[in-house]
Formats: sequence, structure tokens, C-alpha cells
Amino acid sequence: MVNCKLDDFLQQANKDLDLALPFWPQGTMDVDETNLFITPLMVVQVITFECGGLALAISHAYPAMDGSTTFKIIYEWAKVCKFGTPSKDINFMNFNLGTFFPYKDLTTILEPPVDEGKRKNSKLIARKFVFEEDAISRLKEKFDSVGEGLGFKPSRVEMITTLLWRSLIRSTGSNSHLKRSIMSFPINLRGKVATFPEIANSFGNLIINKI
Repeated sequence: MVNCKLDDFLQQANKDLDLALPFWPQGTMDVDETNLFITPLMVVQVITFECGGLALAISHAYPAMDGSTTFKIIYEWAKVCKFGTPSKDINFMNFNLGTFFPYKDLTTILEPPVDEGKRKNSKLIARKFVFEEDAISRLKEKFDSVGEGLGFKPSRVEMITTLLWRSLIRSTGSNSHLKRSIMSFPINLRGKVATFPEIANSFGNLIINKI
């Protein structure tokens, strides 16, 4: 129970994202992430406010579920709760990924769990960067001016990511010791594999990283 109204909290959290960190589901702190047989696929923490408002904090086992699956569950869950949609009418996901991608033992590729002592002593920091529309337009003009050299027209995500990455490289290289860096973009394969239209609404982890 949070002793303030949801609207007040959202206004405060908009200025200081660290206020939301205590809402992280604590149930995932005591499980072995390398053992999916004992690790919950999803942990949901319900936070109530004095005005009656609710907030959900969700953590999921990434080897079993990706962000698209989690968002779909929340969306359909909200439809049931808000609109009273019967569960039989929910357009839920298909459990057919195993047909196209047979089961494999993941224990050899899963990283060992972080030492609990180090995890508890670590400090989490939340940051938010806001780009106004006019700033994005100016950034787009700069990219367009060198568009022929790029050979393609970058999207908004690519432009902003490039700007943030360049800033990070410059800040870390300020001590004259520039470190190598690499960036990867997660790509949701649902709806992007023409030969497998059946996986467009599949439950599970169907994300690849593009470098």
C-alpha cells in the first residue's frame, strides 16, 4: 500500500524515476535463473494507492518469454478486467513455437545467477531521456544532409540510438582510453518470417539480436 494518490505518484516519478525502483517484484530475487524448472515464468506485484488506483510490477523469465509475450498477456488481462470480456473470447497466444523450433537444453548457455550479496549491494539507477518533436526534426535534417553517404534512410529509433551511443562513447573516451563498444537491436520475429505465418501470435521467446 502506497500512502499517496496514483496521480501524485506519477507526477513525482516523472521527475525522479528512482521512486519506481522499490516496486520491482522482489519474488525474483531468490530464484535460480539458470533452472527454469524452479523459476517462476512470471512474477506480478500489485501495488495499491490510497485513492484505489492500482499499478502492476512484472518480471518474467527471459529464456521462456520475451517482451512481446509479456505485453500481450497484460493487454488481454486488462481487457478481461476492464471490459469484462469473457476469457473464451480473449485472443490469446498460440503455444506452437515448439513445432517450428524444437526443444533444446538451455542450461549450457544460461549465465550463472548473480551472487546474492553482490546483487543486494548493487545500486540500481533509472534514467529517462525526453526528445521533443522539434529536436527530432533537427536531428533528422542533419541525417538527411548526409543521407547519400549512409545509403539508407534511418528511422527515428536508429537516429536517437546513434546519438545516445555517440554520447556514451565520447564520455567513456574522455580519459583518452577509448574502449571498444558494440550495439545490438532486439528484433521481434513475429510477423516478419513469411515462410512461417503461424508464429505471428506465438507465446514464448522469439527475439533475435541484430548487431
